[in-house]
Amino acid sequence: MNRTRNRLQSLLESRSGIHLTAYLVNRGNAENLVSQLHEIISRAYECLAPVLDREKRNRFLEPLDALIANPNRLSKMTGNIGIFRTINSVQIVNVPVAVTTACHIATSFHVKPLLRWRQEDPNFWLLGISHEAAKLYTGDQNSFKEFDSFHFSNGQRDLENLSDWLVEFLGKNEQHSIAKLFLAGPSEHTGSLQRRAVRAGIQTTVTGFPFREKVSAEICTWIRGFIKADSSVQADGFLSAFNSESNQNRVQKNVFQISRAAVEGRVSKLVVCDDIAIFGNIDLRSGGLSLNPFDLDHEDDDILDDLAQIVLSRGGEVLVAPREKIPNARPVLALLNEDRPPLRKAVLRAQYEALEERFG
Repeated sequence: MNRTRNRLQSLLESRSGIHLTAYLVNRGNAENLVSQLHEIISRAYECLAPVLDREKRNRFLEPLDALIANPNRLSKMTGNIGIFRTINSVQIVNVPVAVTTACHIATSFHVKPLLRWRQEDPNFWLLGISHEAAKLYTGDQNSFKEFDSFHFSNGQRDLENLSDWLVEFLGKNEQHSIAKLFLAGPSEHTGSLQRRAVRAGIQTTVTGFPFREKVSAEICTWIRGFIKADSSVQADGFLSAFNSESNQNRVQKNVFQISRAAVEGRVSKLVVCDDIAIFGNIDLRSGGLSLNPFDLDHEDDDILDDLAQIVLSRGGEVLVAPREKIPNARPVLALLNEDRPPLRKAVLRAQYEALEERFG
């Protein structure tokens, strides 16, 4: 599962050369998937014409042709499908959120569905504790498996050792620590372990379930429901920042200004519309933005998608939301940092201070 999260991160960060992104709706029907692939290949072949000759286009699209020849590989996947192709690589990813059949050719991957995946389907840990042993599970909305187990022979001392190990294990690895920890078992054990984990900065929830291995699947079902509800609450909380009266002087609605602020690292929160695409190009040095009436060429992508990647790469937070959830149904809104001046002003100030220190 962590390998999948690492793959997602590499897709979000890829920004060099030609990128093909394709999404397929998987109904478990090989014939339907082949039909979608034919549609995607036709679209890609046309979009690649300005930059690749016939032979290079055919070579670039070979992995998709191979899938047409063996569609069962895709139909057996449990969710919808994302295909991510560059000149040097191809990745096929099970995408467990809703998608529409689409093909994007651009200078980066089209990642809105991947961002929704991260929002709606975070991975989690479950530690189940009984008087004799403890089991650690890892899961998400589509998978659940045992990760490790611990047998107790020295009572409280073993529990303390388990607590030490767990805090170190989850705390030292970013991919582990961002996953929420759920605890099941006797309250005298889960309570002390929760306090220790919270002090270490690990998100922890006590489920209230007594733990036995045979009820682990039932606990997993409860956790999945909890996570879905919590994701909705988190999204509402994120959006409330844009409606807060105290934040109104920090909310930017102009997409040209948002683009500059994003490149300068001045966007703390960004919300982009999931069901609208605005095509164009962003200058990654200046933040300058040019818009097109439609997907014009192989360098175009949805700029809302590009803005999301830029803000994430500079340490901001991003939410992908349906238009009706966004204040005033705007396609994009940004909340600017309070204490971070525009980059150009900051650079000029630093240059001035350096000159003053050198020459007086």
